[in-house]
Amino acid sequence: MYKDSFFCDVNLKTSSKSFPVHSLLLRIGSSVFNDMLTVKDCESLNEGLCIEDLDADTVNKMVLYLYTDTLDDLDWESAKNLYCASNKYEITSLQNLCSSFLKENIDTTNCCDILYMTGRYQDHNLISAAQCFI
Repeated sequence: MYKDSFFCDVNLKTSSKSFPVHSLLLRIGSSVFNDMLTVKDCESLNEGLCIEDLDADTVNKMVLYLYTDTLDDLDWESAKNLYCASNKYEITSLQNLCSSFLKENIDTTNCCDILYMTGRYQDHNLISAAQCFI
């Protein structure tokens, strides 16, 4: 459904790429997208929703998750970026998946990064996991 782009009615625009999507899935998957789509009028929706603070790969993975409810080929950087994006757009199930991945993959090279990042989001479980690792 997503790859074919049939009946897509809105575009998510990053600084480098545009993603045709179905607004209904955005509305169902994210209260933030729902609010953004409610505020926009029909004319401005044709221009799309600008998401310039996220890279195209993160937006693509976030949209794929909203369509499929799965994450494939997750690596550390992607999980970290998706964790932040899912927090911003209130996609709780995606944030929980990313949090689990990050907890399972904490090591000496990234535990401080986790503490810094999660301090902004008050994810006490992820903070505890990083603190226990230290």
